[in-house]
Amino acid sequence: MTKKQDSKNEFALVHNPGYDFLRLIDWMQESETNPSASIIAPYFFPVLALLGACFAIEGYVSMVGQKLDADWEEFDKGRVTFKQKIKKIYSMLDRSIDFEKGIWQRANLMFNKRGKLAHPCFISSKKPSQQKIPDIFDVIAKEYPPTISKEIAEMAIDILLADSNLCKFRHFSKLETYHGIPRD
Repeated sequence: MTKKQDSKNEFALVHNPGYDFLRLIDWMQESETNPSASIIAPYFFPVLALLGACFAIEGYVSMVGQKLDADWEEFDKGRVTFKQKIKKIYSMLDRSIDFEKGIWQRANLMFNKRGKLAHPCFISSKKPSQQKIPDIFDVIAKEYPPTISKEIAEMAIDILLADSNLCKFRHFSKLETYHGIPRD
């Protein structure tokens, strides 16, 4: 009979969904250049890229917030805006933040546009005009094609990680499988 050994077995998962959403934007860019290869309507590519960009930024904001503040999850309950989250992070870093220019202005405007997608205004209007009434999809396609959404997301994430000294988490998504001493 063999003596059982005490073993400590581990399963580690380190994953930031924000990184996956950055990859989604790449896929949207590829689909936009080859729409026939996609099952998604081409007019929806910019919308998905914008959503992916916002989700990516929020993934990194949550990661940074959790690393800086043990009570982040308590803070992040309910309706906490992107702007409030960034303000809190930069307050904890004792750094100033300017939403009137630069990448944080661009990111905040993009999040505001996402809000218009989530809470659209119903429009019913008739008037003589040569111009079509733009809907939110047309507006997003014009203002936020996938390349712009990706640019804003990557710049915001890079600045956030640099300012918080967490650059090592930029491309951080890995799975370490179960390992340990085999059981008898």
